[in-house]
Amino acid sequence: MSNWAPAPEGGGDPRNYFGVGIIIKHGETTLQYLVRSIKDLDVIISHFDAYPLISQKWSDYKLFKEAVALIKNKEHITKEGFKKIRGPVGPWINPPPPPGGGVDSFFKSFY
Repeated sequence: MSNWAPAPEGGGDPRNYFGVGIIIKHGETTLQYLVRSIKDLDVIISHFDAYPLISQKWSDYKLFKEAVALIKNKEHITKEGFKKIRGPVGPWINPPPPPGGGVDSFFKSFY
């Protein structure tokens, strides 16, 4: 979550709400909420399973949840699993590189 600013009294801070994550400041006007562990992601996934998002956000969430499941099952370390996360499951997680470069030889070997 980026471009979010907490209320001065701390209301709306996702760290307080979920009890996980950190806030990183990028410049004067942008904050980023960052969750780094699968355990912490499970807290957030449980919330959105109980309180579904509306509109396109729900579809995005389902793709995100599927990508997390692949990682939990260690499928992301296989060529096929990597392609699932990189391809239709989560192109927004790791967008494809621009034509003509931007990917090192390790990742090129998957395509």
